[in-house]
Order: sequence, then C-alpha cells, then structure tokens
Amino acid sequence: MSKEKVSEAEVKDVNDVAEGTEATEKKKGKIDIKNILVLFLDYCAIILAYLLSLMFLSEVDFYLASLTYLSSVVTITPFYALGVIVLLFIVGLYPDHYSRVGVREARRLLFVTAFSTVVYFFMVEKMGEHFPSIFYVLGGLIQFMFTLGTRFFYRLTHPDKDFDTLPE
Repeated sequence: MSKEKVSEAEVKDVNDVAEGTEATEKKKGKIDIKNILVLFLDYCAIILAYLLSLMFLSEVDFYLASLTYLSSVVTITPFYALGVIVLLFIVGLYPDHYSRVGVREARRLLFVTAFSTVVYFFMVEKMGEHFPSIFYVLGGLIQFMFTLGTRFFYRLTHPDKDFDTLPE
C-alpha cells in the first residue's frame, strides 16, 4: 500500500484549481473597461470638486470669480488629478478595490485626499495664486465625497452575490 489510488474527484478538484489559476492570470493581463470607467469618473470628480469649490466661493466673494483664478484652477487641477490617481494606485484603491467599499477603503481615501489637498495648496501657492484656505478645505471635502461616491455608486449598481443571499 505504498501507493494510494487517487480518486477521480480529487483529480477533478486539482484540475479545477489549475483552470481557475489560468483564468486569474488571463484576467490580470486583460484591460477591464469597468476599471477604466471608474478611473475616469474619479479623474473627473477630482477636477469638478475644485471647480465647484471655486464656484461656491465666487458666490460669496465675487473677487474670486475673475478669469485669473478660474484659469489657474483649470490649468493646475488636471495635473493634480493625475497625481491623485497615482496616489490611489499606490495605496491600493485600484484596480479592483473600488468594488469593495468599507471603512478601510474610506480611511485610505481620506488619507489620500488630505495629503493631496496639502500638495494642491503648495502647487497653487507656487504659481503665485492666493486662494482663501476655505477653497482648499471645501475642495478636499468635495473631492472625498465624490471619489467615495463613485465607489458607493459602483457597489450599489453591481451588488455582490453574497449580499443577495443574506438570511432574512
């Protein structure tokens, strides 16, 4: 009895695991349109956050509504948004973590938003523009709400099968 016979079920289980590994490897190399869409939505949300912040402040103070401030925000913010997307990759919120929304992801997103808002402050100040500090705070809060909102929206529109089968 030195050699035991392997049952057909065990062989089938091993083959299923091997096929699952191959499918996972193929999926890693594949560009997923959902990942690109969420990335694009985050990019647009970040830009829109600071444009809305400027718009809200211009309602309060018409001096901020000048074209100089608008042009500086429009010039700097797209580069800033790319930097935020890179930070989101670094902290692990891409490519597939947008489908899981939890406290851990919200903390990571809060960290990225706070750090990137400080970087944005220094970028704008380096260009010689001087916005009130509420512009950065409001822009950071809107950015956080929008980027977290894209994840919640994706999660609501693509429910996980585990949540569909919860006990009553």
